[in-house]
Amino acid sequence: MRRPNALVKVAGPAAILGALGWTLWLWPAHFLWIYPASGALFIWFSWSGEREVKYIFLFLVTAAGFILPKLAPGGDSLYLMAGALAEVLCLWLLFYALSSSETSRQAARDQVAAEQAEAAQRVRDLMEQDEDARALIQGYLEAREAEENEAREKAAAEARQRVVAATEGDMAVATRAAAAANAVKASGG
Repeated sequence: MRRPNALVKVAGPAAILGALGWTLWLWPAHFLWIYPASGALFIWFSWSGEREVKYIFLFLVTAAGFILPKLAPGGDSLYLMAGALAEVLCLWLLFYALSSSETSRQAARDQVAAEQAEAAQRVRDLMEQDEDARALIQGYLEAREAEENEAREKAAAEARQRVVAATEGDMAVATRAAAAANAVKASGG
């Protein structure tokens, strides 16, 4: 919800109070019909997000609710005083309902903000765990590659040794065969 700027915050209550004051000045006998409109101040303050000023106006509206009936013609009647008391009580109930609603909305906003902060922390933790897991997997892959390279080198070394052994064996056989052929040639055969 968009909140009003500073000028509107001052102009709104001033307009409401001006209209109420002018109306009460013109028709003081109709106080009981005009006075409940001061609840518009509390609705305004609930909408504008003012926190402290509304308590001052609650006091002023309550005082006006007890003083203004005495200024109206026939203000000493029990009917008018009971009506004024009922209207003050209703304005207090309106004030309480609006304040309670505002408090519950703020609590809900705070809860949502806390949940968002917790979710953001979980995301950061998961990203950190993801980095740790990637590092662990990378380390495993590097170790596996090193083992495979070592196994290949070992297999290649064994193959070279077999080739050398086979070559040496073939040379030994060839040397013996050549010695035998030389021996046969030397003996005259």
